[in-house]
Amino acid sequence: MLSPLDAVSRPEANVFIQALSSTNPESPSVTSVSSVRCFSFPDMPDTYLYFAYGSNMFARRLAARTPSAVRITTAFVEGHRLAFDKVSTDGSGKCDIEATGNPADRVYGVIFRIATAEERALNEAEGVGHGYRKEEITVVTVEGTLAAMAYVATKKDPKRRPYDWAFVVQGAAENALPATYIQLIRAVPSQTDPNTARRARNEACCRFLRELARKFHAFFRAISRVLRAGFLHVWPFLWQDL
Repeated sequence: MLSPLDAVSRPEANVFIQALSSTNPESPSVTSVSSVRCFSFPDMPDTYLYFAYGSNMFARRLAARTPSAVRITTAFVEGHRLAFDKVSTDGSGKCDIEATGNPADRVYGVIFRIATAEERALNEAEGVGHGYRKEEITVVTVEGTLAAMAYVATKKDPKRRPYDWAFVVQGAAENALPATYIQLIRAVPSQTDPNTARRARNEACCRFLRELARKFHAFFRAISRVLRAGFLHVWPFLWQDL
């Protein structure tokens, strides 16, 4: 049985690339992998590029593991699909970037630059050698293709289900990945985490983030109303009176 994420095809990837291009007027419009070029970021000693495609897309979660992590850009890797069947010791299925050989398949994610000194901590948190291995993959961004490190599952069970994909969805949303892709993640069947304490912590974190996002949106709506009212025209005079 195909995962809902198998439905992500080249047209959706093209929409993603075009959306990235629109954020940078100087970047050329990229509509296919064949039209992109290889590039590299300026060398930064003692750092490496990491492609996050699961819960580590959520900046707060990754920062707890690697405080130096800096978001670089969004990207996708072709010929792969997102699966939730990596065997975990807690009984759930974790994310995997599964090779399909079909160039129409895409997995979206985020490129971070991380200090090399923190790589060991991230390897341990992800379980390298215990269900994951590190692999250098080629990802596609609006600027072209580049090489980055990703974690790939070595122990899989198609019967596994995630306890909750909320952190994956949160990370995808805060990085503005395609709405259709996010909905496909939401459609993946999940199960209830039997660890009530862990479930309560995760649910509390998600509630906090939703409330924070709501307040930010309200703040920017208020700023927008002030700007439309012409507040900037009177601000210099108000400043002189302070």
